[in-house]
Amino acid sequence: MEKKIPDDWFSHSAGYSIVASRYPISQCDISHRGREINGVYCVIETPSGPIGFGNVDLLTPRRALTTILDSQKVFDLTQIDYAQERIAKRWQESEDLLNWFNAFPEDNKILAGDFNLTADSRIYRNVWSEYQNAYSRTMFGYGHTKRTKINIFRYTARIDHILSTSQLRPLKSWVGPDFGSDHLPLITDFTRH
Repeated sequence: MEKKIPDDWFSHSAGYSIVASRYPISQCDISHRGREINGVYCVIETPSGPIGFGNVDLLTPRRALTTILDSQKVFDLTQIDYAQERIAKRWQESEDLLNWFNAFPEDNKILAGDFNLTADSRIYRNVWSEYQNAYSRTMFGYGHTKRTKINIFRYTARIDHILSTSQLRPLKSWVGPDFGSDHLPLITDFTRH
């Protein structure tokens, strides 16, 4: 992927996460979920001042859903305790990552990536709502970024988000074309208030 970044851009990669910018990247920090990276925070030095940029990669609900959604019974309720444990882990991870991002001093922040949460989920509404959702503010419609099949069930959802502090105003957002990933890209143009 880094080979597709223009030569005159700046980039930082950590695990599967890549932050690319037309402007210099002055620092980067990494958050871990066990051995895996779940967040990257970089400061991008724009002409109008620094912007903190967080790349998000939260736990998927897929394992818990796979154990509960059964092709024979539709729902296998014997696995409900496991699903509840996974939900608790996902809730805690969201809270921990939000606190990690909020500890950085930049007033202007953009958090983007695979939240593995829809905007109407309880975890999203309770944990991430202090940031504005660019797509929700600028667009109408589903904006699905993920297509998934679990057992016999197929669904699409918008689980990738671009969030920002109130000092940054999203002008427009859109879902980009399929580049071969299991997620579609979400793109937003911002301006400062």
